[in-house]
Amino acid sequence: MANRNEAYEQWEFQALTLSDAKKINNWSYEPPYAMYSFDGDDEDLQDLIGENYLGAYDAEGELVGFLCSGEAAQVPGARLAGLYEVRGYLDIGLGLRPDLTGRGIGEAFLRNGMNVLSERSGVNSFRLAVASFNKRAIEVYRRAGFREDRSFVSMVGIENVSFIQMLREDG
Repeated sequence: MANRNEAYEQWEFQALTLSDAKKINNWSYEPPYAMYSFDGDDEDLQDLIGENYLGAYDAEGELVGFLCSGEAAQVPGARLAGLYEVRGYLDIGLGLRPDLTGRGIGEAFLRNGMNVLSERSGVNSFRLAVASFNKRAIEVYRRAGFREDRSFVSMVGIENVSFIQMLREDG
């Protein structure tokens, strides 16, 4: 665990370069997480280089993940259900490079990212949406202080997927 923490301490979050946004835009996750994969879409690429995305880089400057916030992190089904009408939260989303998932660094990545976003926005309460089948991520979010709030359904591709909204209130 010490090595993971050392690596976590050295992560840097900054605006994505076009080259790194292109890398993320082609990330592909294995089932059952394939719904989180990017497909190289130009619209997604434009979002990735926008102000609501940050790349996460290790000590060698290698891209290890991304954070998004605000509208970029919002799920359409939650928007339709009116869940984003509750103010006071910063909506966040995140992704680790596919080869780094399942290695026990998700909580450190999330906590570091929330610290960066909190410093930038002045907001200490966070909201995120996670597919309800993604027990691995839900457990990471719980350990990071999130609680389950509401369930909703959103279209992903051509199917309806059940999601959970999770909240973390901080002082």
